[in-house]
Amino acid sequence: MVTIIYFSIIIILATVIVLLLKRAKKMEREHEYNIDLITEEVSATMETQTSEYENRLHDEHQRFEIELNKEINRFNKLISDKNDYINSLKAFSINSGEVETHNILLHVKEMLIKQNLVQKDEMLIIGNLFIPYNKGLELKTRQIDHLILLPTGLYIIETKKWSGTVLHGVSYGQDNTLDVLIQSMFPYDNHKEHTMVIKNDEVSETLQANVKVVSYGNPSNEVMETASKLNEFLEQTHIKYNSVQPIVYYNCASQNRTFVKNYSNDNQVNIFTDEESLYTFFLEELTSKDIIYQREELADISSLILNNNIDV
Repeated sequence: MVTIIYFSIIIILATVIVLLLKRAKKMEREHEYNIDLITEEVSATMETQTSEYENRLHDEHQRFEIELNKEINRFNKLISDKNDYINSLKAFSINSGEVETHNILLHVKEMLIKQNLVQKDEMLIIGNLFIPYNKGLELKTRQIDHLILLPTGLYIIETKKWSGTVLHGVSYGQDNTLDVLIQSMFPYDNHKEHTMVIKNDEVSETLQANVKVVSYGNPSNEVMETASKLNEFLEQTHIKYNSVQPIVYYNCASQNRTFVKNYSNDNQVNIFTDEESLYTFFLEELTSKDIIYQREELADISSLILNNNIDV
């Protein structure tokens, strides 16, 4: 009887164990199924999020490209407008006086080469340049009538082809005969230097004459300002490129009854009135001054300026 009871208990325990094992396996299968389900859901969610992110990234990229193209087009238009502006200025700026002065400079160069003072590539002559500079947010340009590059330095020439009697750099107190005239024309600035031109419009048949006095500004101030702008422009590339010397050239050779008298006390600006004086000046520069630039540097300066002066 006792044996039967023990046997029954063992059977019951075995049955319970089998049931527990089955339940455990079922729970394990359910757990694995849940894990697979969660994995699939997470994977699907990640794919959805990745796809949404890629779509957003693509949209952002397209918007960026659109904005970039707008900026590129805006920049190209600015460059185009600048080039058109420079070219239009150049088209209306060249005058016969500048052409004559350029030819004179070429002749001066020819004479200096014959004297073995310079080689052909050691005296560069560039005409009618426009140097860009910024005034606040506005793009401005400064015209240079003539730029001469020599081993002894850089020289800019402001050409004036004026007819009449030119009184350069005159100010109150220099000439008593002119004080009344200066006081009348420049009542608020008579202490400064001014340049006046006395013009005589003759009427030959009646032997009458009309004399008028005009002022077109002070060429010394103009060329000094231009030299300053060119210095600033060049120094952005190389601090060594800052030896610009200003010159005013009154082209009187082809003008009848033209006379220039220089009253100026400004020694920074050289004033010349004929080819001989220009030649003598450059001759003295080359024979009395130290060499600043080698020919490679002159070529570099020339390229720098021409690359920023479109379609020269």
